[in-house]
Amino acid sequence: MGKPPTRIEQQGHRLSDFRSAFIELVNACEPAGGDWDRARLVPHVSHDRWSQLQRDVAIAAGAAQEAYGANGGGTFTLRNAAYITTVNPIANWHVALERPDELKPQMVVGSDAGTGDI
Repeated sequence: MGKPPTRIEQQGHRLSDFRSAFIELVNACEPAGGDWDRARLVPHVSHDRWSQLQRDVAIAAGAAQEAYGANGGGTFTLRNAAYITTVNPIANWHVALERPDELKPQMVVGSDAGTGDI
Protein backbone atom coordinates (compact mmCIF):
# COMPACT_ATOMS: atom_id res chain seq x y z
CA MET A 1 0.00 0.00 0.00
CA GLY A 2 1.27 3.43 -0.89
CA LYS A 3 1.33 6.53 1.23
CA PRO A 4 -2.14 8.01 1.86
CA PRO A 5 -1.76 11.06 -0.43
CA THR A 6 -0.49 8.82 -3.26
CA ARG A 7 -3.25 6.29 -2.69
CA ILE A 8 -5.93 8.99 -2.64
CA GLU A 9 -4.58 10.47 -5.87
CA GLN A 10 -4.61 7.02 -7.52
CA GLN A 11 -8.16 6.43 -6.34
CA GLY A 12 -9.20 9.78 -7.77
CA HIS A 13 -7.67 8.87 -11.14
CA ARG A 14 -9.45 5.52 -11.15
CA LEU A 15 -12.81 7.12 -10.43
CA SER A 16 -12.18 9.79 -13.06
CA ASP A 17 -11.17 7.15 -15.65
CA PHE A 18 -14.37 5.23 -14.96
CA ARG A 19 -16.46 8.38 -15.25
CA SER A 20 -14.87 9.34 -18.58
CA ALA A 21 -15.26 5.84 -20.04
CA PHE A 22 -18.88 5.60 -18.90
CA ILE A 23 -19.77 9.01 -20.33
CA GLU A 24 -18.22 8.03 -23.65
CA LEU A 25 -20.29 4.83 -23.64
CA VAL A 26 -23.53 6.65 -22.83
CA ASN A 27 -22.83 9.24 -25.51
CA ALA A 28 -22.61 6.35 -28.01
CA CYS A 29 -26.19 5.33 -27.14
CA GLU A 30 -29.67 6.32 -28.09
CA PRO A 31 -32.97 5.57 -26.35
CA ALA A 32 -35.10 2.69 -27.60
CA GLY A 33 -38.13 0.74 -26.39
CA GLY A 34 -37.39 -2.44 -24.52
CA ASP A 35 -39.29 -5.34 -23.06
CA TRP A 36 -42.87 -4.32 -22.37
CA ASP A 37 -42.08 -0.87 -23.77
CA ARG A 38 -39.54 -0.10 -21.05
CA ALA A 39 -36.92 2.37 -22.12
CA ARG A 40 -33.35 1.23 -22.64
CA LEU A 41 -30.23 2.65 -24.25
CA VAL A 42 -28.88 0.97 -27.37
CA PRO A 43 -25.70 1.62 -29.34
CA HIS A 44 -25.65 3.96 -32.30
CA VAL A 45 -22.04 3.14 -33.22
CA SER A 46 -20.51 0.15 -34.98
CA HIS A 47 -20.44 -3.22 -33.23
CA ASP A 48 -16.64 -3.09 -32.94
CA ARG A 49 -16.71 0.39 -31.42
CA TRP A 50 -19.51 -0.61 -29.03
CA SER A 51 -17.56 -3.67 -27.89
CA GLN A 52 -14.47 -1.55 -27.27
CA LEU A 53 -16.43 1.05 -25.29
CA GLN A 54 -18.03 -1.63 -23.10
CA ARG A 55 -14.65 -3.26 -22.53
CA ASP A 56 -13.15 0.11 -21.53
CA VAL A 57 -15.95 0.75 -19.03
CA ALA A 58 -15.70 -2.75 -17.56
CA ILE A 59 -11.94 -2.40 -17.05
CA ALA A 60 -12.31 1.08 -15.56
CA ALA A 61 -15.13 -0.12 -13.27
CA GLY A 62 -12.95 -2.93 -11.95
CA ALA A 63 -10.17 -0.49 -11.14
CA ALA A 64 -12.56 2.08 -9.61
CA GLN A 65 -14.50 -0.36 -7.44
CA GLU A 66 -12.06 -0.34 -4.52
CA ALA A 67 -11.72 3.45 -4.70
CA TYR A 68 -15.49 3.87 -4.70
CA GLY A 69 -15.92 1.75 -1.58
CA ALA A 70 -12.95 3.31 0.21
CA ASN A 71 -14.37 6.79 -0.29
CA GLY A 72 -17.85 6.20 1.07
CA GLY A 73 -19.52 4.99 -2.11
CA GLY A 74 -23.04 3.75 -1.55
CA THR A 75 -25.72 1.74 -3.29
CA PHE A 76 -29.06 2.50 -4.89
CA THR A 77 -32.26 0.59 -4.26
CA LEU A 78 -34.20 -0.20 -7.42
CA ARG A 79 -37.84 -1.14 -7.01
CA ASN A 80 -39.71 -3.09 -9.60
CA ALA A 81 -43.22 -4.43 -9.24
CA ALA A 82 -41.90 -7.91 -8.54
CA TYR A 83 -38.67 -7.30 -6.62
CA ILE A 84 -36.30 -4.90 -4.90
CA THR A 85 -32.64 -4.83 -5.91
CA THR A 86 -29.72 -3.02 -4.33
CA VAL A 87 -27.06 -2.05 -6.84
CA ASN A 88 -23.62 -0.57 -6.61
CA PRO A 89 -23.54 1.96 -9.47
CA ILE A 90 -19.90 1.31 -10.36
CA ALA A 91 -20.15 -2.49 -10.38
CA ASN A 92 -23.61 -2.45 -12.00
CA TRP A 93 -23.09 0.31 -14.58
CA HIS A 94 -24.78 -1.83 -17.25
CA VAL A 95 -28.12 -1.43 -15.42
CA ALA A 96 -28.10 2.23 -16.47
CA LEU A 97 -28.16 1.08 -20.11
CA GLU A 98 -30.70 -1.69 -19.62
CA ARG A 99 -33.06 0.20 -17.26
CA PRO A 100 -32.22 3.91 -17.48
CA ASP A 101 -35.63 4.79 -16.06
CA GLU A 102 -34.59 3.11 -12.78
CA LEU A 103 -30.83 3.78 -12.60
CA LYS A 104 -30.21 6.94 -14.56
CA PRO A 105 -26.79 7.32 -16.19
CA GLN A 106 -26.46 10.62 -14.32
CA MET A 107 -26.76 8.69 -11.04
CA VAL A 108 -23.82 6.47 -12.03
CA VAL A 109 -21.69 9.45 -13.02
CA GLY A 110 -22.69 11.45 -9.96
CA SER A 111 -21.99 8.56 -7.61
CA ASP A 112 -18.27 8.57 -8.35
CA ALA A 113 -17.80 12.01 -6.76
CA GLY A 114 -17.29 13.52 -10.20
CA THR A 115 -18.73 16.83 -11.23
CA GLY A 116 -20.84 17.86 -14.17
CA ASP A 117 -23.47 16.11 -16.22
CA ILE A 118 -23.52 13.76 -19.15
